[in-house]
Amino acid sequence: RGRLDFPAGCSLVAPMRLIRFFTCLTLSLAGLLMPLPSAPAQLISRQAAVDHVAADRTALLEGVQEIAAPGAPGGVTAFGPAAFAVIGGKDGKALGPVVAATRFEKGRVVAFGHNGYFGALAEKDTGTLLLNAARWTATSADGKVKQKLRIAVLKQEGLAAWLKEKGFQTESVSGDGWQRRIAGADVLCCDAHDLSSGREGGLDDLTRYVKSGGGLIIAASGWGWESGAKGKSLTVDFAGNQLLAPMGLVFNNST
Repeated sequence: RGRLDFPAGCSLVAPMRLIRFFTCLTLSLAGLLMPLPSAPAQLISRQAAVDHVAADRTALLEGVQEIAAPGAPGGVTAFGPAAFAVIGGKDGKALGPVVAATRFEKGRVVAFGHNGYFGALAEKDTGTLLLNAARWTATSADGKVKQKLRIAVLKQEGLAAWLKEKGFQTESVSGDGWQRRIAGADVLCCDAHDLSSGREGGLDDLTRYVKSGGGLIIAASGWGWESGAKGKSLTVDFAGNQLLAPMGLVFNNST
């Protein structure tokens, strides 16, 4: 796979240009990259989505000018009524979203287009973006954030240690039934490549967790999964997309 052209990392663009661009880009991605399932109507009303996107993006980008470009970052398609692009990366002269977010019922989600972002937190403003994502995803429906957040981290020991250094109460989870041990956590951080498909993979538990107000920070490179999963569909078979698609986000196969 050829990598994206990130001369100096992933750059932000002017907010209004970003909104106009990604409105067109989302339609383009949905039509050209892969067929996308429809987001359920109960996600959020379209007017409510319009009302919150600007404020949500501002909260996520506070103190962020540029983030790292680990490996070859993949794309994240934001197609639901509550979903929006957060960071755009350069692909030649074009831009593609490498970080996107959404609200889903009582919960919130931020998706990064490469799991390497979890290991690049000291580069540029990547760490600031992750901290903002933790606080934003932990925000309750009435706009309140706990003073002491509890964050569950799936298998990523380095990320768990970094978050603990930043003052968060962290718990590393793994093994059978880990999905049932995150009920008391405000946020879950995970690499989507560590999730398993189907009911036995506990995706229903994770969906209920977000629906009930849990925050989710998730990362993966769709193209990376697709390159090693011959004969399988990124949209249908990848556990990360099985989880995110009903919420209005998917990892796509762009690089």
